[in-house]
Amino acid sequence: MKVLALTVLTLLPLASAADAGAWNRPRGAGFLSFSIDYFTTAPDAAPGQTFNRAAAQTYVEYGLTETLTLGGKLRGDVRIGGDAAGETASEAAVFLQYRLWQGQTGGVASVRGGVSGPLREALGR
Repeated sequence: MKVLALTVLTLLPLASAADAGAWNRPRGAGFLSFSIDYFTTAPDAAPGQTFNRAAAQTYVEYGLTETLTLGGKLRGDVRIGGDAAGETASEAAVFLQYRLWQGQTGGVASVRGGVSGPLREALGR
């Protein structure tokens, strides 16, 4: 029992939040989130281990019906300095979420399915 408690207490801080949640958007309502991040290595990083990277992400959800939500994500980043300048990465994802059940007190159960992958391959480049 002590091992289980210690394991839970050790792993709990490592858990991450899930995207959005089980609650669908109302019909005709949407949600849009946009973020930009900048990452860099420490000034004293060894040669061959330096980089500067800018990343942008857009996340969107739209209520098609009261029980069906369409959503997606676009993410891209580029290394703008350092040893790997010019390297880029991008990802696209799209999903549908269907509400299976909603209780009297607000509890909800939904199922979500979708596809994601590198944007370059999706565009045929």
